[in-house]
Amino acid sequence: MTAPHPGTPDSAPSERRPGSDLSHWSAGSLFGILLLIAALPYVNTLAKASEPNLAAYDHLGYIALRQRDFGRAEQRFKIALSLNPVDNQARLHLGTVYALTGRPAEARREYESVLASDPKNAAALAALDKLSGGTPASKSSGH
Repeated sequence: MTAPHPGTPDSAPSERRPGSDLSHWSAGSLFGILLLIAALPYVNTLAKASEPNLAAYDHLGYIALRQRDFGRAEQRFKIALSLNPVDNQARLHLGTVYALTGRPAEARREYESVLASDPKNAAALAALDKLSGGTPASKSSGH
């Protein structure tokens, strides 16, 4: 009988490599990350074009966010917002960067800015709820 490959469910925990347990990732999430990484050279080319490309900066920011490179993600989202200050997607992602880096007041400001232009934006409402500890007004008031 052969020993299980390190990182497989049958291997002993001491044999597992750090970061090798992908059980919490769905196949769709992993595929999406691989697609983002594969698109990175193309998106970088768009960002370096003579005319700034909002979508390229938003995508680069999202890739950096998924890679947990928060400094680069913040920079890219700020560039996207300088090109289009009402880009709610970049603003939501920038809020996420702020929330994940311990800056809740800045995150709240970004989410509230999205809600000022789109009061029913589900992602901004959910992010604010999470930032507030997951107690929306409807739960705390007993409704």
